[in-house]
Amino acid sequence: MPEDLMQVSGTLERAEVYEDCNKSCYKYVILTIAGAPNRYWTHAIRPDQLDLLGGVGSNIEVNAVRVPTARPIDGNAAKSWGLTVNSRIIMRLEASLIYENWLWQVVLPLVGGVSIFVALIMRLLGYLWESGDDRTRDQEKLLD
Repeated sequence: MPEDLMQVSGTLERAEVYEDCNKSCYKYVILTIAGAPNRYWTHAIRPDQLDLLGGVGSNIEVNAVRVPTARPIDGNAAKSWGLTVNSRIIMRLEASLIYENWLWQVVLPLVGGVSIFVALIMRLLGYLWESGDDRTRDQEKLLD
């Protein structure tokens, strides 16, 4: 386990779906675990999969950062990775981290690279357009 993560385990007190509609609507599953310092949101299950949690009283295990750095969801819900319910692995910590790393290390740089490429093409087309206008003016001067 990465050293900045800690394991949080206990019995499930509550599972809820929180809908965040700041920019676009996204639903988070938020878990309240007995004795835990925070509530925790997870990507390990979708809102329509709450039955995988086994209900109130199930043994839940997630991993979270020791000192949350991301903005909490719905007040005090910290991000978590991985999910185990009653000793059944729903999502491994490694799979959860790979998903997030793939997003940050592949998708976002790819979008940035494509944006830079499009900007360069637009700049080149603008340059060629202006150069074409200059050539037309030069040809007109020669004809005069």
